[in-house]
Parts: sequence; C-alpha cells; structure tokens
Amino acid sequence: MAIDNQKAPSKMGAMFKKEEVEEAEMMEEQAEAMEEQEEEGGGVYAFLAEIGGPSKEQVDEWKESFGGVHMLPLGDDMVFIYRGLKRAEWNALNSRFMNAGDSLTEDQKKEALVTKCILWPRIGAGGMNLMEAGLLDTLNEAVHIASYFMAPQTIMNLVMRL
Repeated sequence: MAIDNQKAPSKMGAMFKKEEVEEAEMMEEQAEAMEEQEEEGGGVYAFLAEIGGPSKEQVDEWKESFGGVHMLPLGDDMVFIYRGLKRAEWNALNSRFMNAGDSLTEDQKKEALVTKCILWPRIGAGGMNLMEAGLLDTLNEAVHIASYFMAPQTIMNLVMRL
C-alpha cells in the first residue's frame, strides 16, 4: 500500500496535541530563520563570536568527537554549550558514584555529570558554587535530555503507532 506523503503529515499531526504541533512548527521556523542568518553572516556563530565563545570550527570538532552538541542560552551573558553522555560514560560515572558510597551528595553527582558534559565555558573546580542556585539542576536536566533520558509523558508524545 502506497503512502500519500501529502496526507501523512496531517495524520501524524492529529496524533499530537495542538500545542505540541504549534511548538514544533515554531521551532522549525526558528531553525530556518537561524539558517538564513548564518548564510547572511549572522546567527548563532556570530552571536558566539560576540560573546567570546567557540568558533564554528571548534563546534564542528566537538560534533565530530561527541555527536550532538547543544547550546542553552539563559540570557545575554549566560550561554552554555554541552553534549550528552554515551552509555559507557554513564556506566563509568555510576560505577564511580557507587564506589564512593554515601560520601557523595546528589549535588556532587550532578556536578560531576555537568562538568563532564559542559564544553563551553569550562567550569573549574568549585565553579558551580559561584553560579545561580538553580543552574546546576537546569544544566543537569539539559544534559539528561541530550542523553535521551526523557520523562515517560515526553516519550509517549513522540511515539507513533504504525
């Protein structure tokens, strides 16, 4: 049975909540606008250059080394570039945590994960203590999402019945 590609997107869209479809369309429009800005010499890499961030070449190297690379702008003066964890890295961190027993707090575990995955700016020892109180949890969640740890509801929203 042949699938009519013109009808398939509307059927898929009906499976998602209207807000999710609108959000996906908005994100697609933003991505297209950013691509246009890049072509015109503006966009993400121009912004990163303005704030002393990594070059496109550096980001491309990270992509080659780690796969997906993400940017989380939390304001004009607070931007983070990070990556997700691979399964072997996750296992190694968990092993390290288990070997430490109860001597590590949850925040220390989160900090170990976050400092491993933040590519820019580099966060030195004790650097998280100088940042806003909720930033550790925010960055931890971002890294978890980039590593495909998702809430069950998010997964259900992405599932399509065939």
